[in-house]
Amino acid sequence: MLVIRCAYLGFNYRGFQIQPDVPTVQGVLQSVLRKSGYSKSIRYVSRTDAKVSAVDQIIFLQQGDLDLLHFVRNELPADVRLFAYYADSLPEFKIIRKEYLYISPLFPSVDVERLEKAVHYLNGRTHNYYHLIKHPSQSVRNPWMRIFVDFDVSSYWIFFRVAGRRFYWEQVRRVVSLLLGVSMRRVSFETYVNILRGKQYKGGIPPAPPEGLILFKIETPIDDKFVYLEDREAIERWIIDEVKYQIEESEWTFISPE
Repeated sequence: MLVIRCAYLGFNYRGFQIQPDVPTVQGVLQSVLRKSGYSKSIRYVSRTDAKVSAVDQIIFLQQGDLDLLHFVRNELPADVRLFAYYADSLPEFKIIRKEYLYISPLFPSVDVERLEKAVHYLNGRTHNYYHLIKHPSQSVRNPWMRIFVDFDVSSYWIFFRVAGRRFYWEQVRRVVSLLLGVSMRRVSFETYVNILRGKQYKGGIPPAPPEGLILFKIETPIDDKFVYLEDREAIERWIIDEVKYQIEESEWTFISPE
């Protein structure tokens, strides 16, 4: 068994999971693996959407041959990298936590104190995320969840870190959109609280652009057992720098004012 940490820029792909007739990261990996003679399926731990990037996707190959890993690394396009591996038996594997990083421009109308207040209310408490998920009636078993949010502000950027055990479709991007809406005074705190209690917002809550989202860290019980072929910090810098460039060019749809 090979467990591999995979980083990629998602801008040229229609997501990670393979789909017919469109480019995907899994499709690229499988194409290269077929060239090596590997014909089994690829397992993975997180499906990312179109244009979403990753520092820390994890994939599983049933063949534990390091020659295979080196062959694939040399054949992959420049926007996909396999940078760490664990090669041994794997009796049990579970995800402890997923962490996403969303990079947003620091828009002139953002009130950082209001943003701090909104993040403080959301952070680590159980809320209803039903209206912060794409097509919730099709995918949501239990919209009551507890996630953890933190952020840092620089002279030009807001770095949102969103962590939890699981996430639904577009949930992180809609949470970011809502937090920005509160900080820009497009949404009152009273309305914000009601949304997190499961009340629908008129016009809905649009997701922030996918180009700003990074699957940043998947925490597992075997993290200390991985062998690194590239420096993780260098991988992070590569992804973050490219995401900053792309999100500057992205079109935003902000939440409609009350």
